[in-house]
Amino acid sequence: MVDKKTMTRRTAFGSIAAGLLLLGEQTFGFSSLQADRGTTVTAVDDGTALLTINGKTADETPVFENRFETDMRITLTAPNEDSAEFDVDDDGTSVSEADFTLSAGESRIVSMNADTTEITVAIEATFDAGKITLQRNFEIPQSSQVDITPTVAASGGSGKFEFGLANRGSIDAVMEAIRINDTSTDADRVAEKEIFVISESDNVNESPRQLISSQLYIGENEPLTGFDNDDSVTLPAPAEGEEEGDEIVFKFDRFGKLKNKNKKFKTVKMSGASVNIEIEFSDSSNATFELTDGN
Repeated sequence: MVDKKTMTRRTAFGSIAAGLLLLGEQTFGFSSLQADRGTTVTAVDDGTALLTINGKTADETPVFENRFETDMRITLTAPNEDSAEFDVDDDGTSVSEADFTLSAGESRIVSMNADTTEITVAIEATFDAGKITLQRNFEIPQSSQVDITPTVAASGGSGKFEFGLANRGSIDAVMEAIRINDTSTDADRVAEKEIFVISESDNVNESPRQLISSQLYIGENEPLTGFDNDDSVTLPAPAEGEEEGDEIVFKFDRFGKLKNKNKKFKTVKMSGASVNIEIEFSDSSNATFELTDGN
């Protein structure tokens, strides 16, 4: 029997032709594999694995890597979940059945989405020496399950910027952090006053809830800022028969920058401005939204 720890890639490749296939995953092991001839396949859970699949949790995008010395054809389906879709290379093109090639040594990402929190994916890998099939469970991130429609409610010369988010997806989305990646103005931060607040009611007499009390610096290299006191905001999924859930209204107060001379904060007009924000959900998945004021 070949020693798995000392087995070379060329030796392993020769073993494939003989009916033995060694595969593995760096983050989780295969549960059941069969070769084309019905041979039971040994699972390997280390760096010598010839086929690896990394990323099954919601905060990771799955990566398929071919460590063979020959090309491999991969087919992905989710036979038990009609809503499942696969986006090979995460280029915005989603299909219900993914079919792609992995050249020797190549790795490719495959984002997945569905109307559920987890799907079972049937994976088929075909190569010169035969074919293997297996099933793996993947968590579906909230960012892939929700379809959030942003709207700009109000903006103006005071530096305030108000917008709404409505969820058109199949599950609730729970916001826990935010970052302002960019804006079309020369503002470099949101500071003073209430910074970032949420209006949870149509009642004008009800005070909005403050989510962030510290100033927010603008830039995609800035860290995501969590809500004060580990707070969170739920964007509800649509009720039965409705197209979207209740809109939640937020407000940045206020956009601005420091004056060069006296370093005092100066508000920046936000009329007609666009703001790019990134939201982190409770499962650590992220989504980016472009907010554009049409006024």
